[in-house]
Amino acid sequence: MDLKINMACCGWNCDGCARYGTECDGCNNSHGAPAHVCDFNTEMCPIYACCVVENELPDCSPCPEFPCRLYDTVISPSLPEHDRESALFPRKIMLGATRHPYS
Repeated sequence: MDLKINMACCGWNCDGCARYGTECDGCNNSHGAPAHVCDFNTEMCPIYACCVVENELPDCSPCPEFPCRLYDTVISPSLPEHDRESALFPRKIMLGATRHPYS
């Protein structure tokens, strides 16, 4: 059985989001412009821009700088630094589970 997860490049599982399918098509389907992008006052998620557009990666996991400062601060910008790691942990696990070597 092949289990496919609709995962954004940052490790977010879009299938588990209440906005997905109603007010949001997800990061991959919207080419980096999911519903929450308005929180960044930009048209494209900064992580998607860095990962997919600039570095042409399928997700953040193969990046040698992962997890970088951009990743840590964009995902949970309002959290104090000591709380940020626990908020990021599930996404890092998802990306670690999908880690793949460079081709």
